[in-house]
Amino acid sequence: MGCISIGNVMLPITPFLQGHKITYCTRCWCIEHLRSKCQTSSARYHICLEEVTEKPTYNYLQQRRCAQFDENHHSLSSQCQNIKTYKAHLKENVNIALSRCFLRRLEPLKQMPNINPDSFSLFSRQIQYVVSIWGSKQIPGQQSADKVNVLTALTIQLTVMTENNPRMEKKLKEMNVRFNYETQVLELLRWINVQQVSSSSSSSLSRLTYMEGVEQELQLSSDGKHVLFRLWALSSGKVQTTQRRLYSLDLTNGQVDRLGKNFDGLVTQYTVKSGGGVYIIGQLGLNVQIYTQESLTDDAIYQQGWNGTYERFTASSHRAGGPVAFAFSSSERPKEVYLAESIDQLMSAKPITNDNELFTQRVLPQATAYHWKNTADNQVIEGVLHYPPGKFNAKNLPLLVLIHGGPNAASLNELQATWNWATMAATEGWLVLEPNYRGSTGYGDKFLGEIRHRSLSLPGQDILMGVDQLTKDGIADSKRLAVGGYSYGGFLTNWLITQTTRFNAALSGAGGIEHVSGWGTMDLPLLLSYLHGGFPWEVPQVYQSESPIYYMNRVRTPTHIVVGENDVRVDADQSFILERSLHYLGIPVQLLVFPNEGHAIANFPWSGKIK
Repeated sequence: MGCISIGNVMLPITPFLQGHKITYCTRCWCIEHLRSKCQTSSARYHICLEEVTEKPTYNYLQQRRCAQFDENHHSLSSQCQNIKTYKAHLKENVNIALSRCFLRRLEPLKQMPNINPDSFSLFSRQIQYVVSIWGSKQIPGQQSADKVNVLTALTIQLTVMTENNPRMEKKLKEMNVRFNYETQVLELLRWINVQQVSSSSSSSLSRLTYMEGVEQELQLSSDGKHVLFRLWALSSGKVQTTQRRLYSLDLTNGQVDRLGKNFDGLVTQYTVKSGGGVYIIGQLGLNVQIYTQESLTDDAIYQQGWNGTYERFTASSHRAGGPVAFAFSSSERPKEVYLAESIDQLMSAKPITNDNELFTQRVLPQATAYHWKNTADNQVIEGVLHYPPGKFNAKNLPLLVLIHGGPNAASLNELQATWNWATMAATEGWLVLEPNYRGSTGYGDKFLGEIRHRSLSLPGQDILMGVDQLTKDGIADSKRLAVGGYSYGGFLTNWLITQTTRFNAALSGAGGIEHVSGWGTMDLPLLLSYLHGGFPWEVPQVYQSESPIYYMNRVRTPTHIVVGENDVRVDADQSFILERSLHYLGIPVQLLVFPNEGHAIANFPWSGKIK
């Protein structure tokens, strides 16, 4: 709005922020409606509520009356209980609207506006006279003009510094938080192992495991002689080289054994059985199923159940073979909680919740597994293919390639009842392919580890060959292709638009563009160290060859970018670099930054939907 100089200090003029205003009528003085909607036959005075006449007879000594409760105070008095209740409800509703982003609170200016020195006589170049120290007037010479120019320049520099300081302070605070957090993560990853606490002294610790990784979800066996835990395995301090596995520590001799040795997937959860043994929840391919293992020497046994995703499994702690409960969903069945009489009766489980019944009443997209080969090494790749409602097995459909993050994650046979890109896009008429590229879980440790040193080029190749196969099969229309993903899916989206021009549009969500700077700013630098096979100074050629920024001159795809303002997993600067690069190349680009959001974009409900 401008600025004002007070005591030689230039201050911004900001809007006056008003409080929440109640709605009331100036005819009858009741709340919750305006004068234009008033049904009262005649107007009334504010204080006493007497009718307004042509000849004013208003008497200030008359008793006050409230239009709300007819009490002894005027109608809009803060003493009125109805007014208090109304204001409380108003405040509550405004706060709800703000949290849902229906309203936006007006805030004062946080930065000084650009100030024109010529607006202030003190710094004006048009000085007619200069007053000397003796009080005599003289025409300014060259030396005086130079002084004015210097003062003007200093004023401009001070203004720029005033504007930049808040931004620099905010950036330094963010960097300090990140570096402190990274240091804590590094130290934790070095020292997280199972420790034993002496019952006689809480300060006495003895280390029980010496594994290279992080032990999680510790539980005692039913006989109290073993500690079970999931292991997030690390290789020389450079993140996981195996999928998460289940281990047992014998407290009598310190021996550590792996459970489920015959299971080559990802252990997502486990539960100790009351009569001995363990239930294992594991992902293999597109499905997450339930397995049991009775002892260390036995194999994990698959328990026959529905195809889909089991999670949050729990069993009776009172007796072996008792009832079990779990959450389950598949592409055709929304998530609900189920109860089975025993582990042997999973197929007969009954739902005990009905929270997502609405999804069963709608025509939803149909999904199926889709397979193809990367012809460079004949590796079979699997993905989830979502057809639009009523178009299962149709041909020549517009295709959206939706790439999962991680990279050590996977797209599954499930139906999430929250915002879900694949389901929403398929509902709008898109054929959606979710590829489980190299580096995804559920396909063995070799499949998981092959991404190393080729963090984007190999999975990018897997994905493009899937697109080739869909167009070759006539399922996808080669002229109507789009690609998108979030987090590591954003990394791969940024890579793919540098490798091909076949996509008509791209959506990059919180994706990396240059790995050295990404390694330096993210809160989990170990991930990039592992994927590239070392630190940036150890393998600089790998960091460069796998960074999309060095191939940006090949891009022809219009791109939409989304990122959280406070993202510390993939710094928002990566998205800024991508947006600037595309802008200079003349490629249509739009950047959407979510304020006060991190990597998950989950602070405000509408942010996730917009994302």
